[in-house]
Amino acid sequence: MDSASEYFAALLLCRTSNNKAIRQLAVPALDEFLRALTEVLADDSSAPAAEREAVLSRLSGEVMRVLESPAAKPREITAALRCMGKLVRAAVAIGSQAAADLDALMEKLAKLMMAESFAGGGNDFDKRFEAMERQAVMLSTYTDLLSLQPPGTPVQESMLDLLVDVVRWLWQHYYTAGDAIKLKFHASLGELCDELYHRGGSGGGTLLA
Repeated sequence: MDSASEYFAALLLCRTSNNKAIRQLAVPALDEFLRALTEVLADDSSAPAAEREAVLSRLSGEVMRVLESPAAKPREITAALRCMGKLVRAAVAIGSQAAADLDALMEKLAKLMMAESFAGGGNDFDKRFEAMERQAVMLSTYTDLLSLQPPGTPVQESMLDLLVDVVRWLWQHYYTAGDAIKLKFHASLGELCDELYHRGGSGGGTLLA
């Protein structure tokens, strides 16, 4: 955990590398790193709360720096989005101030989903791969944040409309995706529909309509 910031920085560089092979291998590596780190940060026996919160604060600061930077590359934003949902889950477990910022994070995610320049991909393989990955990450991150909202918190209709747009885009471009991205899409959509269903709404049905 002492080297978490350095590992995160290295994985972020690999995730945004100009080398396609490095970039694609970094996707599962970053996911596994976030999974393991989230478990450690949420574990009271791993380190004192102050130490865990300090690590979380450094990583969260780096993620927000990327998301708020007008110069950030789409690949960097995709990676930062993936991190955001996982780190907020750890923040809730620790009781960090970050857990109190869920509404702000949901709003930031919604704005990113509305950004036209963030949804493209075209016919270029690398750009299309990145776009498919990004939209699947959008669904996964939203599900992470939604699952942390208090029970009974309604899903805004405007947000549901954005989710429908993302799912429609993914479906329209599904035939161009590789097997790994297809599996990620399946998992992301399944988790989102399950979360919406357990909240008692019709959101899951709306997405699949």
